[in-house]
Amino acid sequence: MIETSRMAVSKIVDVLLPLFLLALLVALNVQLLLPFVGLLLWTVILAICFNPLHQALKRRGISNRLSATIIGVLLAAVILVPTAIAAISAASSVPQIVAGLQTHHVISEYVGTSREIVTFQMNHLRQKGFLRYSRKGIQVYSDALREHLHRQTKQQVDWSKTTNEGKTLTAGDNPF
Repeated sequence: MIETSRMAVSKIVDVLLPLFLLALLVALNVQLLLPFVGLLLWTVILAICFNPLHQALKRRGISNRLSATIIGVLLAAVILVPTAIAAISAASSVPQIVAGLQTHHVISEYVGTSREIVTFQMNHLRQKGFLRYSRKGIQVYSDALREHLHRQTKQQVDWSKTTNEGKTLTAGDNPF
């Protein structure tokens, strides 16, 4: 009886193990092909749509390769030419977008404060020599600004380490 149950389990394992491995292989292949589903779908759609044109070209005596090449070049031109035109148009408008972003009003909207505060801070940073700005643009002297921020952070850390009557002061404590 024990041998018959072992044989039954052995037969079940012999059947289920290959099925499990097959399911695992299918799942991994689906995972691998998932990013390409859209591309494959459009390929099938275009192949179905342009099959009548391919057949018409073949009836005129054009070979399969030349027919496929003609259709491929035409499709590439139909897709790439408008895309190139749109890209060139978008690239030509970048300077206007950058100029629009460099106004105090736009910066204040982006930061979430008033234009006056942005103007005050920009003037303060310009006086300290960290940036220069005009209507043409903003030039940030990042090395000087980085060094200033590093010194300021170090001063804050040093201040927070000072003690007053054995108590460590933090940024929110009043040292007096």
